[in-house]
Amino acid sequence: MTAHLEPFADELLTSWIARRAHGQRVRPEPNPRIARKRNGKWRTTDVLPEPEWLESWARQYKVPIEALNAVTIAHRFPTVPIDFLSWNTDPFQSVRESYRPRPRIEFGWCSKCLAQDYASASPAYFRQDWALATRGFCEKHDWPLVDYCGLCGSSQWTFFASTRGPLRLMCQDCWRPLERASPLNVTVAKIQHSWKHVIAFGRELQWAAEGKMPDQFRFNNTSAKQLLAEVRDICQLLFSEPNWLQGGHAEINRFDCPDLNPWHKPYHCIVNRIPHPLATARPVLRRALLAALAAILDPRNEVTQELFGHDRGPAINTFIVAADKRKLDAYLAMPGRWSPSFCQRIATSRARQRQDDMIMRGKDRVVRRLEKRIRAYQAIAAYSA
Repeated sequence: MTAHLEPFADELLTSWIARRAHGQRVRPEPNPRIARKRNGKWRTTDVLPEPEWLESWARQYKVPIEALNAVTIAHRFPTVPIDFLSWNTDPFQSVRESYRPRPRIEFGWCSKCLAQDYASASPAYFRQDWALATRGFCEKHDWPLVDYCGLCGSSQWTFFASTRGPLRLMCQDCWRPLERASPLNVTVAKIQHSWKHVIAFGRELQWAAEGKMPDQFRFNNTSAKQLLAEVRDICQLLFSEPNWLQGGHAEINRFDCPDLNPWHKPYHCIVNRIPHPLATARPVLRRALLAALAAILDPRNEVTQELFGHDRGPAINTFIVAADKRKLDAYLAMPGRWSPSFCQRIATSRARQRQDDMIMRGKDRVVRRLEKRIRAYQAIAAYSA
């Protein structure tokens, strides 16, 4: 039986509703409530629910309405943009687009947090931090978030309570407790050192989403607004239409980091024109995106080498070579959209690439001349013989 009647301070509202419905032995709502206003904006259970919904739940479960309002994402993270939350589909839907799936909050979970809940005889629940697009790892344990069962791979979950133990989260298909770690976790200890860069960048990005100034030692002369714009635009370029040499695959595949995917969950991407890739990515792809963003935006080359290999050059060079030149120039032409330091790094990288191309063309000309002379000498020798 559920002992904690009111929602936890960091609990998602959908998690609390499902938990209380299980405790009262009533059928839970099949889907979170979603409504679209006349201006085209969505109101969802977790982000900004309707006042009538809160009153209904408060009466049904006999809790103060203030306690429910306090655990909405709009209350805890009032300045975080909508596209920096985790969604099942694009959250920006116009009024005329009435035949697309309704957006709802998507979230993974941390098996260590759930195991800690079970060990302390506390009911399991979903945290609000797990619904942020800036989180690929648990903020408390620095552990990867997952959205599937470690045994059967299903993403369907349900609450279950035994007669003696606390409320637990179970896989709905194979009934494996979700706090149990995957057997592949024994191989993780050797690769955890490379996670620190992605975790640190995720924290910086979350601070920027909350309106705080990013670390100026890492992102020199960059405001929070500029960092968010850089992340949005780079994500667009990583998933934009590639040239024919890439064979139809998105540029994000150039930034493959096996250390971020020790469970070998596939995320290889074909061209995807979704407007907000970071907001709609599943945890495995989100970690890959955050790793690429960290390597591109961080001026330290050690970040690229620890994530993608010590034989890799600066990630910004890889990004500029494959990115759509017209779109990249369009972003650079917008005054104040990107930080001056990042624009200067792009200009320096382009100048270095032009210089390298000139050197390579010069070497090719020398090689062709030598080959031509060798062929001439060989022809003379053959004629003399």
